[in-house]
Amino acid sequence: MKTLGDCVRVLEKLSSARPLLEDSVSKKNKALNILRDELYSRPDGKKRYNQLKQIIRSSSLEKAINKLNHKEISPASLETLVFLSSGEYGAPDSQSPYSKQVSETLSAIRPVILKCHKGQELMRQVEDLVRHGHAGRAANILRKRDITLFGLLKSALSFMRHGIIFTLIFGTKGIIFMVIGSFSVENAKDSVNWPATDGLITTSRIEIVVRKSRRYSKTTGYTTTTTRSREARVFYDYQVNGQHYSGDKVSYKSIKPDDAVNKYPKGKKLRVHYNPDDPSTSVIEPGYDYTVSIPFWAGFGLLCIGLGVTISIGISEKRSNKAKS
Repeated sequence: MKTLGDCVRVLEKLSSARPLLEDSVSKKNKALNILRDELYSRPDGKKRYNQLKQIIRSSSLEKAINKLNHKEISPASLETLVFLSSGEYGAPDSQSPYSKQVSETLSAIRPVILKCHKGQELMRQVEDLVRHGHAGRAANILRKRDITLFGLLKSALSFMRHGIIFTLIFGTKGIIFMVIGSFSVENAKDSVNWPATDGLITTSRIEIVVRKSRRYSKTTGYTTTTTRSREARVFYDYQVNGQHYSGDKVSYKSIKPDDAVNKYPKGKKLRVHYNPDDPSTSVIEPGYDYTVSIPFWAGFGLLCIGLGVTISIGISEKRSNKAKS
Protein backbone atom coordinates (compact mmCIF):
# COMPACT_ATOMS: atom_id res chain seq x y z
CA MET A 1 0.00 0.00 0.00
CA LYS A 2 1.94 3.02 -1.29
CA THR A 3 -0.47 5.52 -2.88
CA LEU A 4 -4.00 6.84 -2.44
CA GLY A 5 -4.87 4.99 -5.65
CA ASP A 6 -4.09 1.72 -3.84
CA CYS A 7 -6.33 2.82 -0.97
CA VAL A 8 -9.16 3.61 -3.40
CA ARG A 9 -9.00 0.12 -4.91
CA VAL A 10 -9.01 -1.54 -1.47
CA LEU A 11 -12.04 0.50 -0.37
CA GLU A 12 -13.91 -0.29 -3.59
CA LYS A 13 -13.27 -3.98 -2.96
CA LEU A 14 -14.55 -3.59 0.59
CA SER A 15 -17.67 -1.77 -0.65
CA SER A 16 -18.55 -4.63 -3.01
CA ALA A 17 -18.23 -7.10 -0.12
CA ARG A 18 -21.29 -5.81 1.78
CA PRO A 19 -24.42 -5.93 -0.41
CA LEU A 20 -26.54 -7.30 2.44
CA LEU A 21 -25.60 -4.46 4.77
CA GLU A 22 -26.37 -1.87 2.08
CA ASP A 23 -29.79 -3.49 1.73
CA SER A 24 -30.28 -3.13 5.47
CA VAL A 25 -29.41 0.57 5.30
CA SER A 26 -31.99 1.04 2.54
CA LYS A 27 -34.70 -0.63 4.62
CA LYS A 28 -33.85 1.48 7.68
CA ASN A 29 -34.13 4.64 5.60
CA LYS A 30 -37.57 3.60 4.38
CA ALA A 31 -38.64 2.94 7.96
CA LEU A 32 -37.40 6.36 9.08
CA ASN A 33 -39.39 8.03 6.32
CA ILE A 34 -42.55 6.26 7.51
CA LEU A 35 -41.96 7.26 11.13
CA ARG A 36 -41.27 10.88 10.21
CA ASP A 37 -44.53 11.14 8.23
CA GLU A 38 -46.49 9.57 11.08
CA LEU A 39 -44.93 11.32 14.09
CA TYR A 40 -44.14 14.86 12.93
CA SER A 41 -47.81 15.83 12.96
CA ARG A 42 -48.21 14.84 16.65
CA PRO A 43 -47.25 16.85 19.76
CA ASP A 44 -43.60 16.24 20.61
CA GLY A 45 -43.50 14.07 17.49
CA LYS A 46 -40.12 15.35 16.40
CA LYS A 47 -38.54 14.44 19.73
CA ARG A 48 -40.12 10.98 19.64
CA TYR A 49 -38.91 10.49 16.07
CA ASN A 50 -35.33 11.36 17.04
CA GLN A 51 -35.44 8.82 19.91
CA LEU A 52 -36.57 6.03 17.58
CA LYS A 53 -34.10 7.13 14.94
CA GLN A 54 -31.25 6.75 17.41
CA ILE A 55 -32.39 3.21 18.26
CA ILE A 56 -32.66 2.25 14.59
CA ARG A 57 -29.27 3.69 13.71
CA SER A 58 -27.40 2.22 16.67
CA SER A 59 -29.20 -1.09 16.99
CA SER A 60 -31.99 -2.46 14.82
CA LEU A 61 -35.43 -1.67 13.46
CA GLU A 62 -36.93 -4.56 15.43
CA LYS A 63 -35.90 -2.98 18.75
CA ALA A 64 -37.37 0.35 17.68
CA ILE A 65 -40.71 -1.33 16.93
CA ASN A 66 -40.71 -2.93 20.40
CA LYS A 67 -40.15 0.53 21.94
CA LEU A 68 -42.92 2.02 19.83
CA ASN A 69 -46.40 2.59 21.22
CA HIS A 70 -48.63 1.06 18.57
CA LYS A 71 -51.15 3.86 19.04
CA GLU A 72 -48.56 6.34 17.78
CA ILE A 73 -48.83 5.20 14.16
CA SER A 74 -51.48 3.76 11.89
CA PRO A 75 -51.92 -0.04 11.55
CA ALA A 76 -50.87 0.08 7.89
CA SER A 77 -47.61 1.86 8.71
CA LEU A 78 -46.94 -0.56 11.58
CA GLU A 79 -47.48 -3.51 9.27
CA THR A 80 -45.00 -2.02 6.80
CA LEU A 81 -42.40 -1.54 9.53
CA VAL A 82 -42.79 -5.14 10.69
CA PHE A 83 -42.37 -6.31 7.09
CA LEU A 84 -39.17 -4.26 6.69
CA SER A 85 -37.74 -5.59 9.95
CA SER A 86 -38.43 -9.23 8.99
CA GLY A 87 -35.67 -9.16 6.35
CA GLU A 88 -33.28 -6.95 8.30
CA TYR A 89 -29.66 -8.00 8.55
CA GLY A 90 -28.69 -5.46 11.17
CA ALA A 91 -25.28 -4.16 12.04
CA PRO A 92 -22.39 -6.60 11.59
CA ASP A 93 -21.17 -8.48 14.59
CA SER A 94 -17.74 -7.44 15.82
CA GLN A 95 -16.49 -10.97 15.16
CA SER A 96 -18.02 -11.29 11.69
CA PRO A 97 -15.74 -11.72 8.64
CA TYR A 98 -16.84 -8.34 7.31
CA SER A 99 -15.94 -6.52 10.56
CA LYS A 100 -12.52 -8.14 10.50
CA GLN A 101 -12.12 -7.05 6.88
CA VAL A 102 -13.05 -3.47 7.86
CA SER A 103 -10.41 -3.43 10.59
CA GLU A 104 -7.76 -4.89 8.29
CA THR A 105 -8.60 -2.36 5.57
CA LEU A 106 -8.41 0.63 7.92
CA SER A 107 -5.08 -0.59 9.32
CA ALA A 108 -3.69 -0.94 5.80
CA ILE A 109 -4.74 2.47 4.51
CA ARG A 110 -4.02 4.48 7.69
CA PRO A 111 -0.23 4.98 7.12
CA VAL A 112 -0.80 6.22 3.57
CA ILE A 113 -3.60 8.63 4.48
CA LEU A 114 -1.75 10.08 7.47
CA LYS A 115 1.06 11.19 5.14
CA CYS A 116 -1.39 13.41 3.22
CA HIS A 117 -2.11 17.06 3.92
CA LYS A 118 -4.42 17.18 6.98
CA GLY A 119 -4.07 13.41 7.13
CA GLN A 120 -5.55 12.92 10.61
CA GLU A 121 -8.72 14.80 9.71
CA LEU A 122 -9.01 12.87 6.45
CA MET A 123 -8.45 9.55 8.24
CA ARG A 124 -11.20 10.30 10.78
CA GLN A 125 -13.60 11.10 7.95
CA VAL A 126 -12.72 7.93 6.03
CA GLU A 127 -12.90 5.71 9.11
CA ASP A 128 -16.31 7.09 10.09
CA LEU A 129 -17.69 6.39 6.62
CA VAL A 130 -16.20 2.90 6.41
CA ARG A 131 -17.45 1.82 9.84
CA HIS A 132 -20.96 2.99 8.91
CA GLY A 133 -20.95 0.98 5.70
CA HIS A 134 -20.03 3.70 3.19
CA ALA A 135 -16.70 2.45 1.88
CA GLY A 136 -17.68 3.55 -1.63
CA ARG A 137 -18.11 7.17 -0.50
CA ALA A 138 -14.77 7.00 1.31
CA ALA A 139 -13.16 5.77 -1.91
CA ASN A 140 -14.61 8.75 -3.81
CA ILE A 141 -13.11 11.17 -1.26
CA LEU A 142 -9.67 9.62 -1.61
CA ARG A 143 -9.99 9.54 -5.39
CA LYS A 144 -10.35 13.33 -5.41
CA ARG A 145 -7.17 13.62 -3.35
CA ASP A 146 -5.18 11.29 -5.59
CA ILE A 147 -2.79 13.72 -7.28
CA THR A 148 0.08 11.29 -7.76
CA LEU A 149 1.81 10.89 -11.12
CA PHE A 150 -0.12 7.65 -11.61
CA GLY A 151 -3.43 9.43 -11.04
CA LEU A 152 -2.61 12.18 -13.50
CA LEU A 153 -1.37 9.65 -16.06
CA LYS A 154 -4.57 7.65 -15.63
CA SER A 155 -6.66 10.77 -16.34
CA ALA A 156 -4.60 11.56 -19.42
CA LEU A 157 -4.97 8.01 -20.74
CA SER A 158 -8.71 8.15 -20.04
CA PHE A 159 -8.99 11.38 -22.05
CA MET A 160 -6.98 9.94 -24.92
CA ARG A 161 -8.98 6.71 -24.93
CA HIS A 162 -12.43 8.32 -24.88
CA GLY A 163 -11.38 11.18 -27.17
CA ILE A 164 -9.92 8.87 -29.79
CA ILE A 165 -12.93 6.53 -29.63
CA PHE A 166 -15.43 9.35 -30.18
CA THR A 167 -13.30 10.94 -32.88
CA LEU A 168 -12.94 7.63 -34.71
CA ILE A 169 -16.63 6.72 -34.47
CA PHE A 170 -18.19 10.06 -35.36
CA GLY A 171 -15.30 11.46 -37.36
CA THR A 172 -14.96 8.40 -39.62
CA LYS A 173 -18.68 8.25 -40.28
CA GLY A 174 -18.73 11.99 -40.88
CA ILE A 175 -15.91 11.85 -43.42
CA ILE A 176 -17.55 8.94 -45.27
CA PHE A 177 -20.85 10.83 -45.51
CA MET A 178 -19.07 13.99 -46.61
CA VAL A 179 -17.17 12.18 -49.38
CA ILE A 180 -20.31 10.46 -50.65
CA GLY A 181 -22.28 13.69 -50.39
CA SER A 182 -19.65 15.74 -52.24
CA PHE A 183 -19.66 13.28 -55.16
CA SER A 184 -23.45 13.38 -55.29
CA VAL A 185 -23.52 17.19 -55.27
CA GLU A 186 -20.88 17.40 -58.00
CA ASN A 187 -22.62 14.85 -60.24
CA ALA A 188 -26.04 16.46 -59.66
CA LYS A 189 -24.77 19.88 -60.74
CA ASP A 190 -22.89 18.51 -63.76
CA SER A 191 -25.71 16.20 -64.89
CA VAL A 192 -27.65 19.03 -66.56
CA ASN A 193 -24.83 19.25 -69.14
CA TRP A 194 -24.37 15.50 -69.65
CA PRO A 195 -25.15 14.01 -73.04
CA ALA A 196 -28.16 11.66 -73.37
CA THR A 197 -28.76 8.36 -75.09
CA ASP A 198 -31.68 5.97 -75.56
CA GLY A 199 -32.50 3.62 -72.71
CA LEU A 200 -35.04 0.99 -71.65
CA ILE A 201 -36.55 0.26 -68.24
CA THR A 202 -35.84 -3.40 -67.37
CA THR A 203 -37.12 -3.51 -63.78
CA SER A 204 -39.62 -1.33 -61.94
CA ARG A 205 -41.09 -2.40 -58.61
CA ILE A 206 -41.60 -1.48 -54.95
CA GLU A 207 -39.65 -3.46 -52.37
CA ILE A 208 -40.23 -3.62 -48.61
CA VAL A 209 -36.81 -3.26 -47.03
CA VAL A 210 -36.42 -4.54 -43.46
CA ARG A 211 -33.63 -3.08 -41.32
CA LYS A 212 -32.68 -4.19 -37.83
CA SER A 213 -30.70 -2.10 -35.37
CA ARG A 214 -29.40 -3.17 -31.96
CA ARG A 215 -29.09 -0.67 -29.12
CA TYR A 216 -27.96 -0.87 -25.53
CA SER A 217 -29.58 0.81 -22.54
CA LYS A 218 -28.66 0.59 -18.85
CA THR A 219 -32.32 0.00 -17.93
CA THR A 220 -33.39 -2.48 -20.63
CA GLY A 221 -30.08 -3.93 -21.84
CA TYR A 222 -29.76 -4.81 -25.50
CA THR A 223 -32.89 -4.28 -27.61
CA THR A 224 -33.43 -4.92 -31.32
CA THR A 225 -35.55 -2.49 -33.32
CA THR A 226 -37.02 -3.49 -36.67
CA THR A 227 -38.02 -0.88 -39.25
CA ARG A 228 -39.69 -1.39 -42.63
CA SER A 229 -39.59 1.04 -45.54
CA ARG A 230 -40.85 1.12 -49.12
CA GLU A 231 -38.14 1.66 -51.69
CA ALA A 232 -38.26 1.90 -55.47
CA ARG A 233 -36.20 -0.52 -57.56
CA VAL A 234 -35.88 0.98 -61.04
CA PHE A 235 -33.20 -0.43 -63.36
CA TYR A 236 -32.52 0.53 -66.96
CA ASP A 237 -30.13 -0.40 -69.79
CA TYR A 238 -28.46 1.97 -72.25
CA GLN A 239 -25.59 2.04 -74.74
CA VAL A 240 -22.68 4.45 -75.18
CA ASN A 241 -20.39 3.97 -78.20
CA GLY A 242 -21.62 0.40 -78.62
CA GLN A 243 -20.92 -0.49 -74.96
CA HIS A 244 -23.84 -1.77 -72.85
CA TYR A 245 -24.41 -0.25 -69.41
CA SER A 246 -26.98 -0.61 -66.62
CA GLY A 247 -28.12 2.07 -64.20
CA ASP A 248 -30.49 2.53 -61.26
CA LYS A 249 -30.32 6.27 -60.56
CA VAL A 250 -33.68 7.88 -61.27
CA SER A 251 -32.84 11.34 -59.93
CA TYR A 252 -30.43 13.11 -57.61
CA LYS A 253 -33.44 14.98 -56.27
CA SER A 254 -35.88 13.58 -53.73
CA ILE A 255 -38.58 11.42 -55.36
CA LYS A 256 -41.23 9.21 -53.75
CA PRO A 257 -40.95 5.45 -54.45
CA ASP A 258 -44.51 5.16 -55.81
CA ASP A 259 -43.98 8.17 -58.10
CA ALA A 260 -40.77 6.69 -59.50
CA VAL A 261 -42.37 3.30 -60.23
CA ASN A 262 -45.53 4.83 -61.77
CA LYS A 263 -43.54 7.27 -63.90
CA TYR A 264 -41.07 4.68 -65.19
CA PRO A 265 -42.83 1.31 -65.62
CA LYS A 266 -41.03 -1.76 -66.98
CA GLY A 267 -40.55 -1.66 -70.76
CA LYS A 268 -40.70 2.13 -71.09
CA LYS A 269 -38.24 3.74 -73.50
CA LEU A 270 -36.58 6.96 -72.33
CA ARG A 271 -33.50 9.18 -72.54
CA VAL A 272 -30.67 8.46 -70.12
CA HIS A 273 -28.10 11.12 -69.21
CA TYR A 274 -24.57 9.81 -68.63
CA ASN A 275 -21.21 11.18 -67.50
CA PRO A 276 -19.00 11.49 -70.61
CA ASP A 277 -15.88 10.88 -68.49
CA ASP A 278 -17.45 7.79 -66.88
CA PRO A 279 -20.39 6.42 -68.92
CA SER A 280 -21.25 3.92 -66.14
CA THR A 281 -22.50 6.91 -64.07
CA SER A 282 -25.96 7.88 -65.27
CA VAL A 283 -29.31 9.38 -64.27
CA ILE A 284 -32.76 9.61 -65.80
CA GLU A 285 -33.70 13.05 -64.45
CA PRO A 286 -30.70 15.43 -64.29
CA GLY A 287 -30.57 18.41 -61.96
CA TYR A 288 -29.83 19.54 -58.41
CA ASP A 289 -31.81 20.66 -55.35
CA TYR A 290 -31.08 21.09 -51.64
CA THR A 291 -31.86 17.44 -50.77
CA VAL A 292 -28.74 16.32 -52.65
CA SER A 293 -26.48 18.03 -50.10
CA ILE A 294 -28.13 16.41 -47.04
CA PRO A 295 -25.56 13.55 -46.80
CA PHE A 296 -22.70 16.06 -46.97
CA TRP A 297 -24.06 18.23 -44.15
CA ALA A 298 -25.01 15.16 -42.09
CA GLY A 299 -21.41 13.98 -42.37
CA PHE A 300 -20.17 17.44 -41.42
CA GLY A 301 -22.42 17.35 -38.34
CA LEU A 302 -21.06 13.94 -37.25
CA LEU A 303 -17.50 15.18 -37.67
CA CYS A 304 -18.28 18.24 -35.53
CA ILE A 305 -19.84 16.02 -32.84
CA GLY A 306 -16.72 13.87 -32.71
CA LEU A 307 -14.43 16.89 -32.43
CA GLY A 308 -16.76 18.62 -29.95
CA VAL A 309 -16.92 15.62 -27.62
CA THR A 310 -13.14 15.22 -27.77
CA ILE A 311 -12.61 18.89 -26.87
CA SER A 312 -15.19 18.74 -24.06
CA ILE A 313 -13.52 15.65 -22.56
CA GLY A 314 -10.20 17.45 -22.69
CA ILE A 315 -11.63 20.51 -20.91
CA SER A 316 -13.32 18.30 -18.30
CA GLU A 317 -10.11 16.37 -17.60
CA LYS A 318 -8.15 19.61 -17.35
CA ARG A 319 -10.61 21.07 -14.83
CA SER A 320 -10.60 17.81 -12.86
CA ASN A 321 -6.82 17.84 -12.63
CA LYS A 322 -6.86 21.48 -11.49
CA ALA A 323 -9.43 20.65 -8.79
CA LYS A 324 -7.29 17.79 -7.53
CA SER A 325 -4.24 19.98 -7.33
